[in-house]
Amino acid sequence: MNEFKVNELITLKLEDGKTIIYVDGEEFRQCKYLLLDIPVEQASSFDEIDSIDEAEENLDGTMEEGNPDNVISIPPETEFWGHCSNLQAWYENDYNTRLVHRNLAFPLLKKLTEVGDLIAKRVFKEEIAKRFLSGNQVVQDFLIEQNYLDFLDREEFWSLFEFDTYPLQEIEMLSEKRLKLLNDTKPYGINADTSVFRIEKDEVIEIIITNSALKMLPESIGDMKSLKKLIVYQNHLKALPESIGELSSLEELHLQRNHIEKLPDSIGKLSSLKTLELSNNKLKELPNTIGNLKNLEILGVEVNQLTYLPEEIGNLEKLKDIQLYKNNLNQLTESIIKLKSLERLNLESNELVDIEDSLLNLESLKVLILRKNPCFNRIIQKVKKEKIKVSIS
Repeated sequence: MNEFKVNELITLKLEDGKTIIYVDGEEFRQCKYLLLDIPVEQASSFDEIDSIDEAEENLDGTMEEGNPDNVISIPPETEFWGHCSNLQAWYENDYNTRLVHRNLAFPLLKKLTEVGDLIAKRVFKEEIAKRFLSGNQVVQDFLIEQNYLDFLDREEFWSLFEFDTYPLQEIEMLSEKRLKLLNDTKPYGINADTSVFRIEKDEVIEIIITNSALKMLPESIGDMKSLKKLIVYQNHLKALPESIGELSSLEELHLQRNHIEKLPDSIGKLSSLKTLELSNNKLKELPNTIGNLKNLEILGVEVNQLTYLPEEIGNLEKLKDIQLYKNNLNQLTESIIKLKSLERLNLESNELVDIEDSLLNLESLKVLILRKNPCFNRIIQKVKKEKIKVSIS
């Protein structure tokens, strides 16, 4: 059996034709190979690479284990001594993670920190920060997905970014939960407990805070001009700051399941807004300025306390879907017939005694939900009798 001791804690053994890494006497199970097959004529293109991870990105993968076209094999002994050489160089260079593939370097460095390696303890967080700041997207995604940024304290974490992080730090303080960075590829969802943000080209484009008991948003949120999506779901918001209207790039605003009683007039300044979700709040009215949201396509205000809709809602030329389920509406504003793009209107569980015939004949309207309203039976009979095309329920 071949055995090689890198230092007091790291030992490699060749067992049954496989290279096994031991840390402090225990087997360390982790991916530990990266086969670099660099054609001679392409060697110069690798002169400027910063790390093994960057070298990997320049290879086509045809030599990797498991590839059906792989016809070249390396003797186990050769592979073993290759790993020994790599880890020896890694150790002699103070565990520089650029010298070993990320899938092995960071887990192994973490393990060494846990078992008390003094060099590992000194460089672990430094390596996380340096490799994140290197700008390599693959490495950044790895560090984010594997939660290595969690090992940094908050000052170290916020220092990773070139943009002004003050609004995010204020949100974090108010929610009393750490904000985590979400990478570009990972899908998000409204789950039991989420507190994340996403960046693109050094700008914050998305914030998601769910189930965090957040009572307010800071005025500084208005400084986040690049923000496209803001989700504050199931928190304790009672109001929004006036500065919300400064979010000129905002396309989606989700505020479901809060305690909001009134919207600021400045909400009408959200010129890019396409989706506004306000269900399960305590709204008694919508501001007249809502009519300025010229790009709004979806408006969700179900389960609130609305008694009327402002006349200005008729200005929303791109509005396709309105959810008004379970409010206190007893009539609709006549301007609603101006909504030439409206396809779906949910008025279930209100107090409507009548609706305009012109609404039923709105050319774009496909679905009208009216059940649990005083006018329901009369309207549904009218639709059947006159063979109006809208689907009513």
